[in-house]
Amino acid sequence: SQVVTTKNEYKISSELMILLLQENYVVNVKYRPGVNHDDDMKQFASKKGATKYKGATVMDPECGLHGGPIATLDFSSLYPSIMMLEDLDPSTFKMPNANINHPNLEIITNPYDKNIQFVRNTTWTAEQRPPIPRILDRNIKRRKRVQADMKEEAKKNSKETFEYRRMDGEQMTIKRKNNATYGVLGFIFSIFYIEAIAKTVTAFGRWFLEKAIKIALDEYAVIENGVRRERVTIVYGDTDSIMIKFAEDLLCANLPTAEEFPKNANWSDEEYMNRRRVFASRKLVKPLEEKILKEVGISMKHEGDKIWLLATAKKKYGCMIYE
Repeated sequence: SQVVTTKNEYKISSELMILLLQENYVVNVKYRPGVNHDDDMKQFASKKGATKYKGATVMDPECGLHGGPIATLDFSSLYPSIMMLEDLDPSTFKMPNANINHPNLEIITNPYDKNIQFVRNTTWTAEQRPPIPRILDRNIKRRKRVQADMKEEAKKNSKETFEYRRMDGEQMTIKRKNNATYGVLGFIFSIFYIEAIAKTVTAFGRWFLEKAIKIALDEYAVIENGVRRERVTIVYGDTDSIMIKFAEDLLCANLPTAEEFPKNANWSDEEYMNRRRVFASRKLVKPLEEKILKEVGISMKHEGDKIWLLATAKKKYGCMIYE
């Protein structure tokens, strides 16, 4: 019952422990600072002994009222995807003095700390990959199956049925558990505590977000009279997503014709123009999605458009979105 009713640390650790025991792994559960120790717990609670590592990037927003469309691009399951992409796992963590020299072995290095490294075998099959990336991959596939079943349920019946709500709760549980996995590895009281893994996950998260921002800025920049002019503004960025606004001249050049996007009889001229601008924004986002996937290795999808955005501070903004 503890696994069902307690926090993600127990759920994730239990799921991982079952797989490790099934595959005859040896798990080191010896005492370490903070585990079942009253003094360490008090120190941790007071934050004096808390493990600290740099987390996600949260940009200062372009404060003020912004007219749209403002497109939001969002990495799909960023932290689980990083752990799967780079095979980050306690079993692949490279000890500082280990000498690795084999043609099938590849070194993965923390982008901001060259002393933290991991080793993976380039010949691994899907079944031979490390335990945590396999569990994450299994959970993501399970969540997609549940989401597909939800669509079928909504189509046949409605979104108000008990079965639909049950499946919605299931897919959200899977999502939260996957997203919390890296944190368990960076939690000093976890039996799987390896801070270097959590540090590397957040480091890759910051690095990938910076790469996505650079791709967005570079894609539509132009040189005028020897001076670079950027035609994309990063209005805000937070952890795994960015909000971008295209320059007016770029947007107008990509407005659809009446043949490409006919006017609905119920739309006013203002609404029709807004919808044409959203159409143009979505058209401009497509090359960014493709380029980010190619260069980063993780999908960053368009998650909608905001017609108005009022940004006042980090994590504080209000908006109107176009469905």
